Amino acid sequence: MQFFIIIFASVIFFVLFLVTIVTVFFGAPIVFTDSKSLTKMIEIAGNVSGKKMVDLGSGDGRVVIEFAKRGIEVHGYEINPFLVAISKLKIKKAGLEKKAFIFWKNFWSANLSSYDIVSVFGINYIMPKLRDKLVHELKKNSIVISNSYKFPGWKKMRTKNGVYLYRMR
Repeated sequence: MQFFIIIFASVIFFVLFLVTIVTVFFGAPIVFTDSKSLTKMIEIAGNVSGKKMVDLGSGDGRVVIEFAKRGIEVHGYEINPFLVAISKLKIKKAGLEKKAFIFWKNFWSANLSSYDIVSVFGINYIMPKLRDKLVHELKKNSIVISNSYKFPGWKKMRTKNGVYLYRMR
């Protein structure tokens, strides 16, 4: 019996290690949006009624869930399968299965043209490339909310303690 427990624990450790390594090399490090920043993101977004939103690198789903609670459809893209599973459980627990959706997918390969609002907690080195993707794919008047990191060359519409709002022109 003890042998099976050791084997099971080893397999779980190996899988977690592998997922962590893949995430680090193919995505940003895992940093969760804190509740103060999330409150600022909601405030800076203003009236979101009737909009469709996406959270890029949705982590444990907290941004997706909080915006979905405001009645809008929100999608999240996340490459870490464990965070996808956690997000889906949290969405189900919140009763938001008809408003909040998480996809196990790299957002770089996703078409973002159907979204009115994009939120991201990126990291400096991805912001220029992400800016180019958003300029190419988003429709006019879409808004982009960035937590902590600025988009180079873009004029901010609003700023609130490290949360930045941009509008596509």
